[in-house]
Amino acid sequence: MKQAGAFRVDVAESGDSSRVTAIRGEGEVTAGGQTYEVHAGERGEFNGTDNVDYVIAKAPGPDGLDRWAAERDLKEDNAVSGKYVSRDTPGYSDLDDYGDWRDEPQYGHVWYPVK
Repeated sequence: MKQAGAFRVDVAESGDSSRVTAIRGEGEVTAGGQTYEVHAGERGEFNGTDNVDYVIAKAPGPDGLDRWAAERDLKEDNAVSGKYVSRDTPGYSDLDDYGDWRDEPQYGHVWYPVK
């Protein structure tokens, strides 16, 4: 990664081809002993393992998986629970769907499930 961002990596089941899409940021792909740059808005397609054929082109528009991932990321970014639970805790944003946070003078912020 040359610049922080969001990337999508698709690898063929056979392992001999891959696509790297730079949604945001810039990255480097190493294949067959060579390094290739992929910039925001581009997708690199790499085929082969030794003599790699590659194409860097404009990335296609988002598909269903891209939209699902963007919605999930937005939910996590806006999660109230992120104020009280480490964002490194898996599922922290799901707490927002099943309860509320209240300030308890004796304990601080406490999560209560929806009844």
